[in-house]
Amino acid sequence: MLEKVGEFFKQIFDSYHVMEAFPAWFKGVCVVSTLYLLAFGGMFIFYYSKAAALLKTSAVLSALEKEALFGDAKAMLELSFSESPRSFDILSSVLRTNPQEEVRQQAVFALANIKDRRKVDVLGETLVAEKWLVAGSCAEALGRSGDPRAIPYLLKALDLRIDWVVAQKSAAALGNFEPNATIVQTLIRAMNEGESFEAEAAKQSLVKYGSFSLPYLINDLNTSTSVDGLSEGIHAIRLIGTADAAASITSLENTRARISTLNSFDEKVRKQLMEDCDRAIDDLRQK
Repeated sequence: MLEKVGEFFKQIFDSYHVMEAFPAWFKGVCVVSTLYLLAFGGMFIFYYSKAAALLKTSAVLSALEKEALFGDAKAMLELSFSESPRSFDILSSVLRTNPQEEVRQQAVFALANIKDRRKVDVLGETLVAEKWLVAGSCAEALGRSGDPRAIPYLLKALDLRIDWVVAQKSAAALGNFEPNATIVQTLIRAMNEGESFEAEAAKQSLVKYGSFSLPYLINDLNTSTSVDGLSEGIHAIRLIGTADAAASITSLENTRARISTLNSFDEKVRKQLMEDCDRAIDDLRQK
């Protein structure tokens, strides 16, 4: 065995002169790719070994636990409501090692049900490492958990903007927590910079925060040059602006005047946004 390892490294050393013929940027890409494979390969081996360890103890696993470990959706769901002390290890192992996206998503649903605080970190780590449906399901589960430790993961996912599903679900999930300046500012940034689905979800969370988010929305309305940001911001202030009607109306009037001068918008967009301002101002005056 040692001879084979030695021969392997000898061949790498002997081939080093070949690498010298390549440009520096190519060698840099090769080094980064190798480190990436080693890091994530090591993580996969670690979690896979944990799954293997569970399989080795199969003599003490119930039939339900065995079925869940192999990714059976019904078994995972039943296990999540059981009192098994191994439910967390089994479900987190399925989430981290099963190659099928649908099975991993079912593992997220099951993990969300168990009463184990460790699930927040597992769901959070998966949220920022996965994408699409699996990550989106993690965001929803973290939002329903009500655990403040979920907030940094949701903020990171929203900043990373892995894909529109993850961004939308993360923005919506943040609306379930007590608001603070960091959350509100991140949601406003998502409203201005994200795609339409993300912007809409961010607006809905800001509306949930009511009077807390109103000053931030008013401030953003005075400076935003994003069509989605302005549109969603106007609608949000129309819904919650009664908390400070005078400041809201003034901001909407100033925004309407500013929009008319923004040459980066075409005439149709400018007209629509100014009409939105007019409707919001009328609503707030009537209220």
